[in-house]
Amino acid sequence: MAIQTSNTVVLRAVRENNGWGEVYSGTPTVTPMRYTSEDIKHVKTTRMSECMRADRQRLYNFETGQDVSGTISTELAPNEWATLIGGAVGADLATYTFKTLTESMTFTAGASATVVTTSTSWVTAGFAAGMWVKFSGCANAANNNAYLISSIGGAGHKTLTITLDATSIVTETVSATAVGRIFKSGTTLQSWVLEKYFPDHASPSYMGFNGCRVNEWSLRAVAREIITHSFGIVGKRGWSSTTGTATGEWFSGLSPSRGTTYSTAEPITASANVATIYEGGSYPAMAALSNSVREITLNVNNNMRSLPKVSVKTPAGVQPGWHDVTGTMVVYFEDSTLVGKLLNHTATMLRIKATSSTGNGIIVTLPNVRYTGETPTVGGANQDVVVPLNFVAMYDSTAACTIQVDCLGADYTI
Repeated sequence: MAIQTSNTVVLRAVRENNGWGEVYSGTPTVTPMRYTSEDIKHVKTTRMSECMRADRQRLYNFETGQDVSGTISTELAPNEWATLIGGAVGADLATYTFKTLTESMTFTAGASATVVTTSTSWVTAGFAAGMWVKFSGCANAANNNAYLISSIGGAGHKTLTITLDATSIVTETVSATAVGRIFKSGTTLQSWVLEKYFPDHASPSYMGFNGCRVNEWSLRAVAREIITHSFGIVGKRGWSSTTGTATGEWFSGLSPSRGTTYSTAEPITASANVATIYEGGSYPAMAALSNSVREITLNVNNNMRSLPKVSVKTPAGVQPGWHDVTGTMVVYFEDSTLVGKLLNHTATMLRIKATSSTGNGIIVTLPNVRYTGETPTVGGANQDVVVPLNFVAMYDSTAACTIQVDCLGADYTI
């Protein structure tokens, strides 16, 4: 009997399309995902009868409930887990889709640089002010990067204006490709089926979990480390079989297409790829943070809860509570600017731009932040004084969200 090794276990996912926890409509394509660890599990609730007998023996144990819970951890790579990030912030994935446009474009350098398309409206292509766009295919390498859209206008909405980092733009006319994907916090609930495949068994087996929603999303960038993130999952129920399509399972009666091709996007490191951390300024542009940052963490918590229901073991649903966005930024104590904002409870803005040299990656924007941490202390000799700034994000009326996440790179949708 073959013993399963962890290195060969395949984790796949597909978004549900027929209601929460319901059997898929059509033929599902289940996409393989890279991960570093996971503990997604079927959780069975049981109860022992408390009826007493003279011989002190127990007679009954009942199964009273079923749920799914656990965490998926992985390294941050462009667009690989983008739709689950969208689910974590409550974005409408039908609206916030992957945007792409390829045609001849004229790049014009300047303090307010412009990119003018030949025929297509930027608005029609799905781009908007406040989101990031990533260009590729340009003859000048400087243009093959990610830029913040300041505004869209001109005849036919064919003129895109860039002000942040605009001096990097080089004048040229070239056939180029523009891509973008933006998620803003909202109230849309999304759910997935997660499937684990165990190929080492004599008869390979499957474990699946339906009705899976993202309760938490955590991001961690530490100097000299690969950036990591994780997804806290809650769901409906799990199943196990050697076919993955047996009666009573989520793929019952279907012929799912189980993908074998993984994303090849290179993971992003905190040392080489966090180009800029922005703090303060005016949304959407913001200003680059002058202080050196040692680490920054972010946590999105949807405070989800299962809804137990009489007559069934599975929950009637998984509902969200508060949409809480918090984090911690540890900066070296170089001046009193950030400490002043902490002491005065000053509203500010925060952005993490984690992209490669060609602009692939992720950009997280928190347009309304207040610091709640502590003032710096001296712990002992031979140490650097740091400021541990806890922060909490709130809704911003200009950005119309609490958190904005731009995922840039090749599309990889689940």
